[in-house]
Amino acid sequence: MAVTTSYWSWFSDRPSVHLVIADEREFMAVVRRYRVRWAALPTSRLVEFAARYPDGRLPAALVPDHADPERDVTVFAVREMLSPASTAPRGAR
Repeated sequence: MAVTTSYWSWFSDRPSVHLVIADEREFMAVVRRYRVRWAALPTSRLVEFAARYPDGRLPAALVPDHADPERDVTVFAVREMLSPASTAPRGAR
């Protein structure tokens, strides 16, 4: 997942999908459909992107992995977010 998909597809030699601005449910639907595992976003625009999401923050599924300040990029691992009911011990549901 990226903003400049053509660059990241070339760089990683893999398909890429544009950053989706939507509520958590719709964001995760795209993540699942395209099997997104990584997101590379411009560090200088993270606040701008976060402001566009509900609650004014990036989706919880985006977990920072590392940043490269020289190239203005922050790489996030994209994690499947489980609902509280799905994390409860068996028999507790």
